[in-house]
Amino acid sequence: MMLIREMRPDDLSAVMLIQKRCYHAITPESPAVMASKLAAGAGCCFVCEEEKRVVGYLLGHPWRSDSAVALHQELEELPEECDSLYLHDMAVLPEMRGRGVGELLLRRFEEAARARKLAGSHLVAIQGAETFWRRMGYREKPGVDMEKLAGYGTAAFLMAKAF
Repeated sequence: MMLIREMRPDDLSAVMLIQKRCYHAITPESPAVMASKLAAGAGCCFVCEEEKRVVGYLLGHPWRSDSAVALHQELEELPEECDSLYLHDMAVLPEMRGRGVGELLLRRFEEAARARKLAGSHLVAIQGAETFWRRMGYREKPGVDMEKLAGYGTAAFLMAKAF
């Protein structure tokens, strides 16, 4: 049985292993960067466990809907006027794909956004994931700050979903 729960600092070692297995188009972020995003996203970061093993995760935090967070950027503080929940990273172990892990993580994340009375969420899709995000109701966002997306690779898309 799969369980979705809030991510804890002691989950970061499992998160780093999943990140290493899932990302080939970018250099994975460091443990310090991931820890800073977990700290900034209290109540917005989740893991999926199956038989007490972390098999997927989602890191999110409040942010401004008109901006993306640069890859490898440690978050020291959030902007004053956050109107969106930024889905910074979601990854699922390859052997767990197709079992609904991403959808379960996303549902919990969107519940957190609604509880905070935010207008929606946004993310940067890479490695062809934009097809998954479109199925989940996200659409490409016009007026993208390409400088911030440069570190995500050539096929990066800023996408958003309104609630």
